[in-house]
Amino acid sequence: MEIVAFTNSVTPGTPEQITTESRTARSIGIQAHPANTGRVYIGTSATMNKATHAGVIRVLAAGASFDITGIYQEVRADKLWMDADGSGDVIVGVLYVV
Repeated sequence: MEIVAFTNSVTPGTPEQITTESRTARSIGIQAHPANTGRVYIGTSATMNKATHAGVIRVLAAGASFDITGIYQEVRADKLWMDADGSGDVIVGVLYVV
């Protein structure tokens, strides 16, 4: 198994892919940086809306984390998007590549 790390930040109100890494992974771990000033929103498309939570699958406060595990299939991080409340808010993550 290979481990691939990534980090990303966004301009608030403009969803961006969390990474362009397109390999399938057995699991993806994502953490909001502890020094973030606002919440980070993880969603499934560029049209996610943090105000209404449309397309949002997880909201992370500073320092919070979560894992996505492909129980029946692998997952791809390039299919996930993020937005944030604060300018310069960051996520860090890791892909556990098959």
